[in-house]
Amino acid sequence: EMLRSLVGSEMCIRDRDSVKLKVNDETVAAHLYTERQAKALQRGGMQRLHIGNLKTGEHEVTVFVEGIGPDNRAYKQAATYQLQKDTDTAALEVRIRDRSSDYQPDVAIVEWE
Repeated sequence: EMLRSLVGSEMCIRDRDSVKLKVNDETVAAHLYTERQAKALQRGGMQRLHIGNLKTGEHEVTVFVEGIGPDNRAYKQAATYQLQKDTDTAALEVRIRDRSSDYQPDVAIVEWE
């Protein structure tokens, strides 16, 4: 009955960007990235954002990503995932990628199989 959440980034998280994770409207994790951490994520690194216990059933997981884009404009993106939790461990990945069209982050939550 465990939930693990990871953050992965492809050239998107920058120094002083932040991520906030909510489960069922309760903030369970928040992180403000340093330049070193941002570079590690850009090179393909993963960060464990949250590990916690959830009861079986349906849960809403929401992530908020805030920062300054390459054009020095502030952005805020969010993604929500409806998790149907059973008795097995669930692992979710927060995927953050740059959209090539406007260089703003594209945020998604993906459940690992």
